Amino acid sequence: MANYYQILEISEQASADEIKKAYRRLAKIYHPDLNSNEGAQEKFIEIEEAYTCLSNSSSRRIYDRLLSDLRSGRTGSANTSQRREQQYQKRRSRARANARYHSKMSYAQYRRDEKYRISPLGRLLKFFLNVSTAILLIFPLVGLVDLLWAAGINPDHGLFGISVFLIFSAYIISVVALSVFYDNKIRKWILKNKKK
Repeated sequence: MANYYQILEISEQASADEIKKAYRRLAKIYHPDLNSNEGAQEKFIEIEEAYTCLSNSSSRRIYDRLLSDLRSGRTGSANTSQRREQQYQKRRSRARANARYHSKMSYAQYRRDEKYRISPLGRLLKFFLNVSTAILLIFPLVGLVDLLWAAGINPDHGLFGISVFLIFSAYIISVVALSVFYDNKIRKWILKNKKK
């Protein structure tokens, strides 16, 4: 297991602000767009993976516990240890995938993307719009099911099940499509004045 604190060149007692500063400093040094040395891309991926883990309080707790268990040779109960390891591996693979994606961007694109990802306003807007959309689209969904009843198609009829399945599928697809649409619009709006 990699030592994320060593990768970011910080102590294990580092604050969230210290973690962020170390990450930004090292990302600027090793981003492949700014560093053409062999191994720079892999180093950048390691740095972003470490930051992703340590910048989130719950994943940092899991990581710190795994690190402590590894050093002391303790494993605790098999189920707890295995669950922690699975959580760590899941977050690690997601972080590496995101880091690979960011390593292929230009540094300017990467910085704009980072500003968007950490924007509290962007998160709030996405949450509000996604929840509002999901709630508002429930009404036409219920209306369509009522139309089925009005047309004399009851739950005992085979067509009712197929119709309800299609209605719910259309609902889910609509919510996901609108979520992606909102994400793109909010990203453009937030980054509009931050382009370098």
